[in-house]
Amino acid sequence: MQIVRTGSENDPRLLKMLLCGDPGKGKTLFSSTAPNVLLLSVEGGNLSIQDRHIPYVTIENSADFFELIKILQCPSDQRAMYLKTLGFDGPLNCVVVDTIDEVCSILAKERYVSQKHDALTLNDYGWLKEQLKQITTALRNLDLHVIMTAHLKARGEEDGGTSFLPAIEGSFAEKIAGYVDLAVLLRSAVTTEVVNNQPVKVIHRWLQTYADNQHDWIKDRSGRLPFEVPVTFDGDFMRLCNFIWPEGPTMTPAAPEPVPEPAEVPPPEEIPEGTISATEAKKLVFAAADQNSDRAGAAWRTAGLEGVKHITHEQLNRALRLTEIPLTA
Repeated sequence: MQIVRTGSENDPRLLKMLLCGDPGKGKTLFSSTAPNVLLLSVEGGNLSIQDRHIPYVTIENSADFFELIKILQCPSDQRAMYLKTLGFDGPLNCVVVDTIDEVCSILAKERYVSQKHDALTLNDYGWLKEQLKQITTALRNLDLHVIMTAHLKARGEEDGGTSFLPAIEGSFAEKIAGYVDLAVLLRSAVTTEVVNNQPVKVIHRWLQTYADNQHDWIKDRSGRLPFEVPVTFDGDFMRLCNFIWPEGPTMTPAAPEPVPEPAEVPPPEEIPEGTISATEAKKLVFAAADQNSDRAGAAWRTAGLEGVKHITHEQLNRALRLTEIPLTA
């Protein structure tokens, strides 16, 4: 535990951001302007950034998503080692979850399938809210810049009007903005301009940083952003950061020290689909136990993984949960 002062060198200048907008507005493209970014592609639409060579990982189920969050929570040197086994080799400054409402949809589908429900029940919504709360808290606490993108959904108001919220199932749609520093809306408009004496239609895009009657969740905790920030898809993320921190945000050095290889590299083996090798699983359990070998070993044995070479995601998740149980005296 350490006490630091806000604005000091030890106070990290990391932006936690919720970026909302309708499909096609440019949320993914905006996110790609962050330096040294890793995209968690949940929605699967990466055509807009195909020419930008952005590293991404496709998320198709909650087990993969939670496994990656566990890796991102590790200390930077261990995180780099684990990410290298997945094909990511380089400095990491920003993580993008694209989109957080699609993560919610995956959780909801898996829930009513596991519970054999045709749709979510009241108890299911309570479970889903708690899951999303834990996810957004974990993302907010990463020692990285974080962008969560989201679509919008309409909500009828008592006065007959319509407001818009992040397109998340249940009441957490009204809460998620409270977990970030910046919750903004990506907007666009088409205008006609004269270029070379010819009328040309031009798309203008901007971030709305102030709340209005239809979007009361928009907020800027820094209080330093203009009400509207132009978006050009070139350096947009750093432009935001420099508004908030004129001295510059916290960044990983562009050329970090090489990540040391593990002391013992196991020979290549064929891993059955849907499983992870025992070696890699042990690394994740050890990290989840805060490097406590006694707790990691107890979780491993209690999960029944002794002698198992290929670990399923269900078995791994059980072992990770067991690391949270304190050892008895």
